[in-house]
This record gives sequence, structure tokens and C-alpha cells, in this order.
Amino acid sequence: MTENVHGLAESVRNGVAVAMRRGGDMTGTTMEIVSDAVAALHEEAGGSGSTTESIGDIAGGAVRGARSVGGNLAEASKGVVIGVLLGTRQIGIEAAVTISEISAAVIRSAAAVGGELGAAAAGLVEGAILSARGMGVRAEDAVSAVAHGALTAADEVGGAAVFAVHDALTRSIVGMKDALREPVDRRRES
Repeated sequence: MTENVHGLAESVRNGVAVAMRRGGDMTGTTMEIVSDAVAALHEEAGGSGSTTESIGDIAGGAVRGARSVGGNLAEASKGVVIGVLLGTRQIGIEAAVTISEISAAVIRSAAAVGGELGAAAAGLVEGAILSARGMGVRAEDAVSAVAHGALTAADEVGGAAVFAVHDALTRSIVGMKDALREPVDRRRES
């Protein structure tokens, strides 16, 4: 992680922690903090985009901030996915790919700090659904992207992580059964 990305990630961690201690709209506050950090990263890169790893570090900062004060990981995760999409200004397939990558980063970060993976996954689904229309992505595709990224990361974490994430995704996706089919079927084949 470069010094600037590390500084942004720490700033996000601290900002989310302070905001969660104060209470209020956790999703909106996290979204604003993450969006501003991602936009700053994007601007620093000359508008040519930002690396997925750097954006993942910023997302991880939000998760660490929420967890450090016992904050709600569902609300933080929801704010992260919305904030990243607003900060990158991506649309269409690029937005769907970003949703998947950020979902993986959030699950990895939540696991690293002992966070509730099911809550993080549920928040990612909510954020993706809320963001889908504005990003030119069908809600089903956004949820499928969350499922793919979250389950891939949970598989890397191992243990009960896959079951916790899969259970949360299944419960969160009312009426979108097909959204989980592709990532789950791929996992069963391996």
C-alpha cells in the first residue's frame, strides 16, 4: 500500500469510527467518507482510474473503523459499496466488476478483524441493489456480483465463512434466486 493510500485508508477508518460513535445515519456517513476518499484517489491518478487494491484498502479502512467501535457492519458495508461506486463514477459492466471486487475486499477485511461476515454480506447486497439503477446495472446483476465476490473471499477465508456468507446472501435476496445460482454452482464444481 502506498503512503497516500495508507493515509486515505486510515483517514477513512478514523472517520467511520468517529461517525459511528456519534450515531446517526451510518450508511450515509460511511458512503460520504468512502466516496470522498475514492474520488481523491481517482483524482490523484489523473482521472485514469484507481487500482482495485487501493480501493479495497479504502473499503477495508471503513470496515476496520466500524469494527473498532462495535459499529454495525451491515450499515458500513452498505455505505462502502455505494460510496465506492459514487467515487469511481463507473457504470455498466465496470460497475458490476467493481461491486464484485469491493464485496471480496469487504469480506476479507471483516474476517481479518473478526467481524460478522453475514452482516457485511447483507449490507453489500442492500448497497448494490440501491446503487444498481443509477449505475446502469440490473439489480439482479449487481446482487450476482456481490455474491460472486463475497463467496470467493469467504472461500479464501475458509472455515465457516462460506456458510455464513452464503446464508446471509440467501436471506438477503428475496425474489432473486437466480442471482446466487452461478457463483454457488461454480463453487460446487471445484
